[in-house]
Amino acid sequence: MATRFLTEDELRMEYTAATIDALADRDGNGSPDAGVVESAILDAEDEALARLRNRFTDTEIPATPAAASRMVKVQVAALAYFNLYKVRAAMPQAVRDGRFAAMEMLKLIQLDQLSALLEEQPAVDTARPIVASVRRSVSSREEPITLRAMSDWGHFVVP
Repeated sequence: MATRFLTEDELRMEYTAATIDALADRDGNGSPDAGVVESAILDAEDEALARLRNRFTDTEIPATPAAASRMVKVQVAALAYFNLYKVRAAMPQAVRDGRFAAMEMLKLIQLDQLSALLEEQPAVDTARPIVASVRRSVSSREEPITLRAMSDWGHFVVP
């Protein structure tokens, strides 16, 4: 199966070829084992797709690494790097932090709070109206949001 966001060469450029090859050497013979790097990338892409598919349709998500933005590539690379480390007895905290940061970035893209920097951003879904609420008066004390506290709020629909 071909990757859709990141190539093995791009991962090697991001984290150096020597580092990636050493992590992919599972049998200790000094050379990377076949399929290890690709498997780490595919697993990372699945994690990214799990987030991105909640925001984009399949036609809006890049189908090849050439079409993927640098923003998405960096996140997938961090996840793949983490995946290569998973079988090691010791994992540096920076690798764990990199995975956490990548998942947070993908979450922000999923929530439409950060752009995936795709060539074409998907259209905003206007099929359902947006309900906005405003408070008519503001009291000096903080009160919990309850139905009674919201009695002076006005509601309107934005077409």
